[in-house]
Amino acid sequence: MSNLLTRYRFAVLLVIALFGTYFSITVSASDEASRPIRLTDVLSVREITEQQISPNGQTVAFVVKDADIQANDYNYSLYVVSTDGASDPKLLAQAKTITAVRWEPHSDQITYISNLSKLSQIWSVRSVGGEPVPLFKHPENISQFEWSPDGSTVAFISSEPVDDKETARAAENGITYDDHLMFPFWEFISRSWVRKPTRVWLFRVHENKVQKLWEQEKSIHYFESVSVTKLAWAPDGERIALEFNTSASTSKNAAVVFDSGVGVLSVREGGLVPLPTTNAFQVKPSWSPDGKSVAFITETSTQGEPRDGFRASIFMSRLGQAACSNLTPSFDVSYSTKTWWSNDGSKILFAMEGYHQKTALYELLLKDGSIRQVSRTEDHLSECSLDATRTRASCVEQNPMKPPEIAVIDLIQGNPKTLTHLNSAFDQITLGQVSEIKWKNKYGIETNGYLIKPIGYTPGQRYPFLLTLYHFEGKFITQAEWISSYPAQVFAANGFAVLLMNQPREYSWSYGNFEQFAFDRDYNALASIQPAVDAVTQMGIADPKRAGIMGWSYGSELTNETLTHSKLFAAASASSGGAYNQGEYWLSGEPFQHYLEGVMGGSPYGGYNKGFDDLSTAAQARHVSAPLLIESSPQEMLLSLEFYTALRRGGKPVELVIYPDEGHIYEQPKHRLASMQRNLDWFLYWLQGREDSQPEKQEQYRRWKAMAKNSTEP
Repeated sequence: MSNLLTRYRFAVLLVIALFGTYFSITVSASDEASRPIRLTDVLSVREITEQQISPNGQTVAFVVKDADIQANDYNYSLYVVSTDGASDPKLLAQAKTITAVRWEPHSDQITYISNLSKLSQIWSVRSVGGEPVPLFKHPENISQFEWSPDGSTVAFISSEPVDDKETARAAENGITYDDHLMFPFWEFISRSWVRKPTRVWLFRVHENKVQKLWEQEKSIHYFESVSVTKLAWAPDGERIALEFNTSASTSKNAAVVFDSGVGVLSVREGGLVPLPTTNAFQVKPSWSPDGKSVAFITETSTQGEPRDGFRASIFMSRLGQAACSNLTPSFDVSYSTKTWWSNDGSKILFAMEGYHQKTALYELLLKDGSIRQVSRTEDHLSECSLDATRTRASCVEQNPMKPPEIAVIDLIQGNPKTLTHLNSAFDQITLGQVSEIKWKNKYGIETNGYLIKPIGYTPGQRYPFLLTLYHFEGKFITQAEWISSYPAQVFAANGFAVLLMNQPREYSWSYGNFEQFAFDRDYNALASIQPAVDAVTQMGIADPKRAGIMGWSYGSELTNETLTHSKLFAAASASSGGAYNQGEYWLSGEPFQHYLEGVMGGSPYGGYNKGFDDLSTAAQARHVSAPLLIESSPQEMLLSLEFYTALRRGGKPVELVIYPDEGHIYEQPKHRLASMQRNLDWFLYWLQGREDSQPEKQEQYRRWKAMAKNSTEP
């Protein structure tokens, strides 16, 4: 380890003063028409957080999220654009948050949730412009809402806000620890031990009256403040289907940790009737036109094909019947699939996103179960919505080299038409060329990834290589898609070849079957990492002696597993994830303990499969040689401490950085910049021997040099 810098040190250090960003090619001051991407450009991407096409199909309402680095916050803007593409988008409203955009039936009014006041409320604005006004006032935070088909009633979800006095009052006599929650220790880190029930309400527009319909106790999932997460009106306006929290302990699938069910509420009586159980999560209900059936997404057994496990499918429940039917028994859908029924009830249209399935719009003919792709594009489609006739859709359209924009799709022809040019700044920013590649592991199982060539790539030249894990769908790449801390294209601007890698398709496992779990979740994925490096090496691009690996969440687990099982990488970064250490069990609470018991084949306190020790990174820390950067939020740092401590006590090079007031994925713009810069500095230092000369960074280089000098080889 101490020779690593000497072997790979570059003769020339290029430093750009702005945020310490380096570039591997020289850019003159006059070359602003085309320049390599910078870290600040990553935050300049205008994200489209949601969109809704009008019932008549003539207008799309959409929300744009813009980062404000100075304020360390975001601004949200509501726009409308005509589907004929004849005019530019029109700005209707701006706020710190705008969510749940919905068109009021039979009206030009657009409604949405915003916190222009202290509470999140429903606001209304005309699509032609004007001042937004509250639809009504409610004393609780509203999280979701849906209009009844006739526009007379709004169903909405709310929970009572918790004030500081309640929190302090509850603390005076001590807090009883409740391990029925997902991660109960998080409550004490974030001081959120007072939690309120979730309520479903009706607002009668013409009567200006609010009525409570149903209430569920506090969510068992710590990171969700509400336990009801979706509403769907029946066509007759007499019933509402909803998603609600359930316990994972009844699921046949050990992978289900964050479980939910679908039930039906009577608008007149208010009682909840759950749909027949599928022994798995149930999400995203949608009603048939006759109001007699509900389609939803759930999991079903693979029945041994390719082996025992589970996959997502579209199911239908005929109300009053004791069983549900599988509508897609031979077609894998993604977990985030959205469904709509055609107006004549003969087919179901669905939009699918996912990293193993093609992102597209499809139709399912109910008479014979046949499925046809409707959209005709290779671009990634997301956040789709349909008009009232089910003949036109609007979606967010993008690809690895194309920023997100609004597109409208004629569902007869299937070709998208782009309506906006929100990210025009990227017309003048040079990006590394991206291509999808595929390869197989030693088990013959295929996976894929998105390879970014270094900016200024020269054929025949080998470059330091970075492998990034996981879950990439072919969206626009500046950061590593959803991972806000890994500036993939800025790595490419600094002389790295970058591969955003997906793990092989997971089919889950049978509860308590450790061997099945270990293969599906870890060993199969680990077996795909070496061939990924080999594939880019054989293309003449990667220098395998200067390879790094990084991953977030489950990608963090795979990164740590790789470090404990191979010497393939010379540097690593792994964040917001544990890796099957026994401490996770007592930290987790009952729902996640159920999952871990399925993983380990039992409890650590009641006997478990000893093969689990091979996946415990704390138990295998002695095998690590590559320097590891760990980043974490305060809530998740405890899940990282076991591995970190084992590395530190073993003399291994490791650094742990905590970002206060963050969640699983970093949101604060200043934290995003700091984390991206730290990861860039980290890999430049360990793989290219490059240091930033800025005075404020010299302390980090002193630490890293001491790591290299004092580290012990296994």
